[in-house]
Amino acid sequence: MKKILYIVSTLQRSGPTNQLYNLIKYLDRNEFEPYLITLSPEPEHGSAWQAFNDLGVSMQSLGLSRIKGFFFSKRRLKVLVDKIRPDVVHTQGIRADSLSSAALGDYSCLCTSRNYPYEDYPSKFGRFPGVLMAWQHFMAFRKLQVAACSSAIQKRLKRHGIKAVTIQNGVDTDNFSPVSADQKSALRNKLSLPGDARIFLSVGSLIPRKDMQTIIAAFKKTMTDDLIKYLVVLGDGPLMEQLQGMVDKEMILLAGSVDNVRDYLGAADVFVSSALSEGLPNTVLEAMACGLPSILSDIPPHRELFEDGGAFFFPCKDVGKLASLFEVMKQSETKKAGMKAYETLNIKFAADKMSQKYQNLYMEMGSFHNGRKL
Repeated sequence: MKKILYIVSTLQRSGPTNQLYNLIKYLDRNEFEPYLITLSPEPEHGSAWQAFNDLGVSMQSLGLSRIKGFFFSKRRLKVLVDKIRPDVVHTQGIRADSLSSAALGDYSCLCTSRNYPYEDYPSKFGRFPGVLMAWQHFMAFRKLQVAACSSAIQKRLKRHGIKAVTIQNGVDTDNFSPVSADQKSALRNKLSLPGDARIFLSVGSLIPRKDMQTIIAAFKKTMTDDLIKYLVVLGDGPLMEQLQGMVDKEMILLAGSVDNVRDYLGAADVFVSSALSEGLPNTVLEAMACGLPSILSDIPPHRELFEDGGAFFFPCKDVGKLASLFEVMKQSETKKAGMKAYETLNIKFAADKMSQKYQNLYMEMGSFHNGRKL
């Protein structure tokens, strides 16, 4: 049996954490024994630690703050890893990837790239620190085997000389699936959402890269037509106050961060994303699994999900085009697109298929003797 050690900063609930959970959930336990190390203490709210523990994963934490981690994490991590002696070390995120590349060179190391650092980090942390972080992350990539979460990310890494395999994200269809008309009505009642409106849903951090401003501006342009519509935005972030100043509270709900996204997906009719950059978006995958059609910004990762149809596209930041899509979408069109999205999800993007691809890669990497490079 091969030992697979996963290393992450924390298990705060997020898209990458959900993907890691899906991967481990579907591991063949006759072939692989999962271990997990986190670098920092878990957040007070929103940790998935117990969920991973319930999967039977052997778990430890360095418990170091970012400042203490700068001085002590490399040595302490190496001690823990040497006790486990894994066949494969699998990391995700800049901190874990950087530590793996610096301290674990005598192990077979894999990392998953879930974003394009030169777009994501400047948007999240500011231009100068973001560019420095992206440079640091690429330095780590050069010392590791890299799996990209989408073909779009794989192609962008290749331009920097990073050779990556593509293993696309997957969603767990045990947790996300279409609902009946009666279930949808009950969910709307539970969430205090209008029962007779066409409900559009967007989910994501309220940061510049997600560009929620375009969605709200476009939706407001359509509020005078005859179709009763309602927009729900889930997520929090630094742009919350600015967006609150834009909304008509009778027709637009900024619900903040919630722990029941699945209920909102069940209550919605159409999913919307205006993101300027993505890896392979978990929220869109979850909407597909729930049988929702999507209105999406025209970026490569979005196109990658819908090569066979099931979505409607608009140019990034094009308020007018998005507004027209809000206005013209008919019930018959959305139902057909939603069915196509659901079909595509089950064929290409189910979590068990994603996990199997990683397991195949682990077996290839397992050609190293006891996890040590020959």
